[in-house]
Amino acid sequence: MNSFNSSPGTGLDALSLDRSLVQTLAVGLRTAELYQPDNAVVTAVVARLKELLHQRINQGPVELGVRNRCMFANGRRVRLSAADYPRFVYLLRVFEDWGIQGFTFWGALSAKQLATFLWIVANEREGSTETLVDRLERAQLIDVEVIAAAENGTQLRQRDKGSTATGPSTAGGLPGVSAGRSGWANDDSPETAYFKAV
Repeated sequence: MNSFNSSPGTGLDALSLDRSLVQTLAVGLRTAELYQPDNAVVTAVVARLKELLHQRINQGPVELGVRNRCMFANGRRVRLSAADYPRFVYLLRVFEDWGIQGFTFWGALSAKQLATFLWIVANEREGSTETLVDRLERAQLIDVEVIAAAENGTQLRQRDKGSTATGPSTAGGLPGVSAGRSGWANDDSPETAYFKAV
């Protein structure tokens, strides 16, 4: 757990910053699904996500993901309110469509890289986790790591300190997931999972 109380320049504490990151990621993905990357709405969301990620990355890598039907940032549960429900469900569905638990951001990304990341993840989600990793690699987004929703907890690494993808790794990922046929614990839908989590 991080020991800092506030993020430089904003006064947001770590919990608020994590919550804002999760909300902005969900909004960014939905916006990227609806609009072209050069749209003003996308540009505004990308700028906000970039700002939040840069604040958090100053403390080290940022891991955002789902575990046990809850959102986590760097291993700490992100408390969401009922007002966050639509964003949370959307984010769960995107993760489920790709068969992933989340992402680790190893370094600061430019606005263009973030817009590309959002567009790749939000669109054409009929592929597998490996397809997503390949698309991110082709876009040269080497500072983004995909956390696969695998029963054995393995993590598909898209980034290696040397250069590009290294393939499956046993580095861990988000522990504690026991995925059923649907990819979610106990085969719960995202909606059911949310209500159990609050």
